[in-house]
Amino acid sequence: MMLLKVLKMMGGALAPYMFGILLMTASLRGFMVVKAFLIRDVFAWLEEMDEGGLASVILQNLAVGCVLLLVYIFTSYVYKIASKRGVMNLKNVVYAKILRLPMCYFADNGSGDLISRVFYDMGQTSDIYEAKFRRLVAPIISAAVYFGVMLYMNVPLALGLFAANLLAMLLNARYIGKTRRLRRGISAMNAVMTEQLNNVIGGMGIVKIFGIGGQLAAAYSRDNDELVRRQKKDARLTGELDSVNTFFDFFCSFAFLCLGVWFVARGEATLGVLAAIYSLYGDFSSQFLLVCKYLPSLSGCLVSAERIFALLDEKEEADPVALPPVEENFAVEMRGVTFGYDEQRQILQNFSMQIEPNAVTAITGPSGRGKSTLGKLLLGFYLPASGGVYIGGHSIGELGLSKARELVAYVPQEPYIFNVTLGENIRYGRPDATDAEVIQAAKFANAHNFIMQRPEGYEAPAGERGSFLSGGEKQRIAIARAILKDAPILLLDEATSALDNANERMVQNALNNLMRDKTTIMIAHRSTSIANADQVVKI
Repeated sequence: MMLLKVLKMMGGALAPYMFGILLMTASLRGFMVVKAFLIRDVFAWLEEMDEGGLASVILQNLAVGCVLLLVYIFTSYVYKIASKRGVMNLKNVVYAKILRLPMCYFADNGSGDLISRVFYDMGQTSDIYEAKFRRLVAPIISAAVYFGVMLYMNVPLALGLFAANLLAMLLNARYIGKTRRLRRGISAMNAVMTEQLNNVIGGMGIVKIFGIGGQLAAAYSRDNDELVRRQKKDARLTGELDSVNTFFDFFCSFAFLCLGVWFVARGEATLGVLAAIYSLYGDFSSQFLLVCKYLPSLSGCLVSAERIFALLDEKEEADPVALPPVEENFAVEMRGVTFGYDEQRQILQNFSMQIEPNAVTAITGPSGRGKSTLGKLLLGFYLPASGGVYIGGHSIGELGLSKARELVAYVPQEPYIFNVTLGENIRYGRPDATDAEVIQAAKFANAHNFIMQRPEGYEAPAGERGSFLSGGEKQRIAIARAILKDAPILLLDEATSALDNANERMVQNALNNLMRDKTTIMIAHRSTSIANADQVVKI
């Protein structure tokens, strides 16, 4: 059951969470129970006129009320802290899961869908902890408390009221399935529209240059109309539900008056008991209506929870226990590798390549032949359909992905710059590096000068995806990051492609010094980039 899966995600916070809801609700409803007994006793006093007895009853009820207030304050605090911990646990689990997903997941699923899950669906699922579950359970607890008190006062009257309210709840339950289907469709449309918005923001330059804003706006408007249509159906269904609840509220009030008068007339209930039960009746009846109201709402949140757990159930990147470290042999070999991003088109077929340790190997060839794909296979982003990739005579599967990636420093063709400071972007190459080591890596990559030209220096922000940097500056930050990692294998995928001739010469000189004691794989088109290669592999 999805609700149980959601609650189990709270871990150690689940017990205090349930404890808090139970006692917080019971203590809050306890005030109504105290009032009901006080009303009953006042009516009894009016019949007997015992002033001493009335004072004793009032003092007892005041004492109970004070205790209930203290219990409510404490358990309310426990509940709120536990719900926040539950949300925190869920967010941490989802974030960690995303980091363990294989690269093929991100290739097969749009970023908009993932963003929609993380923000919209995560928000809806978190709302289960923070409100929706309590709003459903609290009326059930409250109704149980009231029903127990009413049974104590008058069994037949309590049973009659319970039957009437149960009928209302059962009729409302028929809306749950419809609501769930509608909320599932609304969640799916939110994912589609988030994907569209993400595409527009990421490609705003292309949108403006090619003048396709109107076309994209029309497509977004059509999807928005569909979303509104589904939301209207959801609102109409909610309105029907409210109408049913209002009718049964009137019906139950009428039923109570009829039953109450009948029992008093037959002498099966006193006027004091009738008044006491009536003081509870309104709140008792509303608890059933609240269950009917919040059950579809919780059901809608569970639709989002299904999408979150579908993400958590995705196959993770396999990372077996690594072999002992590869000792001084960082030769890279590909043996009979066959690979394609889809089954219909194989980019590499039975491809083999031997890269000697501590040598520079350049890989060249026409676009689309798989040069960058070789790098992705070496990094374990994808697994070949057949054959294997080996480092030091061990397959990547034997080494383990984490260990294999520790051995490789990577500069991609399109470097990703995080929205943090320039210094932090470089330090991601080795998080425990000192400031001096970060600066030295930047100097090797010819990045130090342009960094220091900024007023904040290494504390200057890079902007989203490096929006505050030029293409060449992004490339040099990425090179500095790889230099700082100081891995024995260096993978350069068009690492100097965004540099002008002057900067390329300076960075190439720094790379030449860096590559002396490393196994270097250089994917390149420019003849200047491969001039100093020990071997050239054409594919």
